[in-house]
Amino acid sequence: MSIIESHNITLYGGNDPYKIVLRPLSDAYLPYLYKWNADPEVLYWSEGDDVTSYPPEIVHQIYGGSLQETLYFAIEVNGETIGDCRLQRM
Repeated sequence: MSIIESHNITLYGGNDPYKIVLRPLSDAYLPYLYKWNADPEVLYWSEGDDVTSYPPEIVHQIYGGSLQETLYFAIEVNGETIGDCRLQRM
C-alpha cells in the first residue's frame, strides 16, 4: 500500500537557463522527504524555529492526506529534485 496518494498532473515552467518541473509526489520521493524533514535548517525556513525534526511517522501523516484537498509535487530544477510543494483548495 502506498503512503503518498499520487496524481497525474505535471506542471512545466521556468525560463532559460532554468527548467522547472513540478512532478506528482509519490512514494519514490520518500527518501528525500525523510531527509528534508529531519534537517533543522530546512524546517526552520518552512516551519519556523519551533520544529527541528519530523520522524518518518509524521512525514507519512503530512504527505499521506487525501488528494481531494491537496496535490503534492516534487520540485525539479534542471533535472535535480530540490524540494516539494503543494497546491490546495482554499
